[in-house]
Amino acid sequence: MKNHYLTILSLASLAVLAGCASNGNNQNAQNDTEQQPAQPVDDGIDWEKPLYSLDKMGDTSTVYQYNASGKLVKVSYYSDNSEESYSTYYYDAAGNDTSCVSEDLEIGSYSKQFDSQNRVIAYKTHDLSSDVTSTYRYEGNKKITESESYSEEIYKDVIETYFDADGNDTLEIDKSQLVRRADETEPDYTVKPDIYTTRFTYVTINGKKVLKSSITNKETKDGQKFVSFKKDNEYDQYGRLTKSICVSDYGDGDPARTSTYTYSYDGNCKIEDNGYKTYYAKK
Repeated sequence: MKNHYLTILSLASLAVLAGCASNGNNQNAQNDTEQQPAQPVDDGIDWEKPLYSLDKMGDTSTVYQYNASGKLVKVSYYSDNSEESYSTYYYDAAGNDTSCVSEDLEIGSYSKQFDSQNRVIAYKTHDLSSDVTSTYRYEGNKKITESESYSEEIYKDVIETYFDADGNDTLEIDKSQLVRRADETEPDYTVKPDIYTTRFTYVTINGKKVLKSSITNKETKDGQKFVSFKKDNEYDQYGRLTKSICVSDYGDGDPARTSTYTYSYDGNCKIEDNGYKTYYAKK
């Protein structure tokens, strides 16, 4: 448009306007640079693919193994530099993780079923304390989960989870019923549930959408309302997690408990504030 106007101006004004146009274009270019997000920076590390972890003494604690397709197939847990137990992961032809079998019940095992769209429709877990069976159905951007855990106490949960176009959870509503206490014999499915409402917010850093915060409000069956859990995350310029601040309130009258976890990075190593180190694969 500036060139169109220049064609009808006198030659005497051309030089002055050319200089102004040049400055204006430079300013516009600068503004465009400031407004456009920086191109993602690739540090050459696959932060989704851990290789092994060391404890604070420098001894091996965990080793991860992958198949030729890059899928996790085995996690080994070490004690005194010897493999103590392990978990094995299995996949279907579509690459869905259908099950995990663990030698150690404290770690737990699971199995999943998927529909034709590779969405989980059934999920079962088994560990030392309980068995949990969950079923899922989908309505647009909402997932409805029904689950029941079997132990000395039985809980039934109905969870509605809403997710965005990228598949990230944005809102979760959990109606949880304690249908049988440890000293009872028969479950009572008419009891009023506790309701947990969790909202998730995200931020895009270095081209990745990462969880910024989550906050859970609890409404007990007796009508008590309070924030039961809050988590805030901080990241570096690469989108790597550097700090998590978690606040928990169990509604027992005690002050809320705050826990802070920090992480630093050295090459392909993620370092936790407790001294544990995890090394990741290079791309």
